[in-house]
Amino acid sequence: MSELPPINPYAAPQASFVPAPGGSQFQYRPLAGRALAVAIPLGLFCLFSLLAIVLGAGVGSSGQTMSEVWQDESPMTRNDLLELGEGLAVLATIITLCFFLPQANRNSRALTGESLRFSPASTMWWFFVPFMNLVRPYQAVREIWQASTSGYQEAWFAKAAPGWLRLWWGTWLAFNMLLRLTANMARRAAQAGGEPSSAEIVGLLGRLAGIVAAACLIVAVTRIASVQAKRYSAG
Repeated sequence: MSELPPINPYAAPQASFVPAPGGSQFQYRPLAGRALAVAIPLGLFCLFSLLAIVLGAGVGSSGQTMSEVWQDESPMTRNDLLELGEGLAVLATIITLCFFLPQANRNSRALTGESLRFSPASTMWWFFVPFMNLVRPYQAVREIWQASTSGYQEAWFAKAAPGWLRLWWGTWLAFNMLLRLTANMARRAAQAGGEPSSAEIVGLLGRLAGIVAAACLIVAVTRIASVQAKRYSAG
């Protein structure tokens, strides 16, 4: 019987998950329309957030969720409507990304013939896995960009992500964290009978982070669609 090869303690660690199949089984499809479908709700989100900042809408109904606002007998405030618009825009963005990212992943494999770590479906469902959604979605989008912009026989998986892609993910995480913090601070201030001045500052920072994240994501989807289209037209 042949002996097993010795373990090299200095070898690089193996991948934490198996690469998805290569690109021969996938077909390229243009992404311009899907990129536009993602950009439109993102633009609306920026519009609602800017209106909330310019109009000094504050932090909403004292930290209430939208379900609590609907159950409340008092009429909806201006900020309630703006927050509703922001929430619907985020929901529409998630839905349109469900159509954009999987196909962008398929296009990357179809254009390069390479195997990728993330499957088309996993580019979206990682967003809904607790704790792992802090890292995996960014890695999936970064992999799409790396593979789409790789050169012939280039180690694309070692390419550094562009600054706008890292900025998107950092501000997206900050937006979600500040959004939750604002609601909690406003709720505590309402229960104590005080003014939610601190919550308003945190809410302003959260909206600014959300606007930056939305702008960077618009850049991401449009550039991915453009790069893949140019690569396909160039053969």
